[in-house]
Amino acid sequence: QQTKRAAIYARVATASNISELDDQIEECMRYCKDKGYLIEEKHIYLDVGSGNHYKDPEDLTTLGEASKRGEFDVLVVYAFDHLVRMQSLVVALREDLERSGVQVESVTELKYLPEWYNENQLS
Repeated sequence: QQTKRAAIYARVATASNISELDDQIEECMRYCKDKGYLIEEKHIYLDVGSGNHYKDPEDLTTLGEASKRGEFDVLVVYAFDHLVRMQSLVVALREDLERSGVQVESVTELKYLPEWYNENQLS
């Protein structure tokens, strides 16, 4: 079986929480090591912002472009709400990533976005 290539995305809401980025990265790196995922430093994406927008944060946009080029197989986040806060945006991002063949996994929550986590279930 081929080793999966992972990307890590970490985000904090404000610059005053910047030290939490290191903690998120450390946990995600440990998770990837435990899973046997390959991580290239260029695929560690960091953002500081509210998470209420999708396609606005610079590194999230860069990550999306890299996924479309097939540069990684799995996106690892500390928690799904660290990706984006609004559930409808999580769905949009997940769908974009899935179209690129990328699975999204969380260190602290269910290890993947379950099938039932789709726009039809959100109210």
